[in-house]
Amino acid sequence: LNGSAPATNSQLYTKPFYIDKTAHLLAGVFDNDTLYGETTEQQFIVHKATGKTVELTYPNSPQYTGGGSLALVDGIFGNIRSYACWQGFLKNDLEAEVDLEKTIPIHTISVRFLEHTGPYIFLPTRIEFAVSRDNKSYKQVASFTLEKPSHNRPPNIKELSSKFDTLNVRYIQIKAKNIGVCPEWHIGVGEPAWLFVDEIIVY
Repeated sequence: LNGSAPATNSQLYTKPFYIDKTAHLLAGVFDNDTLYGETTEQQFIVHKATGKTVELTYPNSPQYTGGGSLALVDGIFGNIRSYACWQGFLKNDLEAEVDLEKTIPIHTISVRFLEHTGPYIFLPTRIEFAVSRDNKSYKQVASFTLEKPSHNRPPNIKELSSKFDTLNVRYIQIKAKNIGVCPEWHIGVGEPAWLFVDEIIVY
């Protein structure tokens, strides 16, 4: 956790530990002085929604859970090499409501999506952020419209972020429109498309 690559004199992992602030963890497996394989790295982001309750209007696929009910607010970013941290929605839209548990000031909301068109994973076409104090009356604070791709693109991660004047809120609503089905140029034309999301970040 000090930013240096693991070595034989680094702190030894002996039991689980807690991370309560943003951290970059590096770890390695050693036999005497020999590092086996590559160093493992993981970024942990602690923000105002970390560990809070998320309710989904449409369930994610059991095939891609991202690690469970906290996947969208666990502070762990997904990457292009693995789908382990991503929640996948097959043809379904993402409609998520985050309960911050109490009314607090916030000024930034971000959400990350994966695009990997080869295996039918597309970016959403429209994204909306809204906030509320009472879970009844919502105020939209941002919206984004993304063009549908016209051809296969290299895998990439798209983060949509909005910074606004500080608001005192308890609930955050995220809506992302799934492309629905693979477009006409795609090898899977007409087949259900995936929407992959990994973290709702709030400051």
